[in-house]
Amino acid sequence: RLPEDHSNARRLAEGIADIPGLSIDLPRVQTNIIYFDLISNRLTAEELIARLGQKGIKFLRTGPSRFRMVTHCGIRSEDIASTLVCIREAMEE
Repeated sequence: RLPEDHSNARRLAEGIADIPGLSIDLPRVQTNIIYFDLISNRLTAEELIARLGQKGIKFLRTGPSRFRMVTHCGIRSEDIASTLVCIREAMEE
């Protein structure tokens, strides 16, 4: 199961890398844990957390504009696709 979690994390990281206003160091994504940064000044970290929280997406703020997401056994491939849509929408609101 862990290889699937790592694969999901890689897909999530690659999707986040394509969303304007977010930054991620793809070579550092090697497990089911990813870290990314909010680099846009269009919204605050609190706003991003609130917008995604309204859609049921939970993640941890680890710094002023840094976040951590973890894929695990409850996360399916389809969840990654819908999460990326939600993140993109939150960044575009």
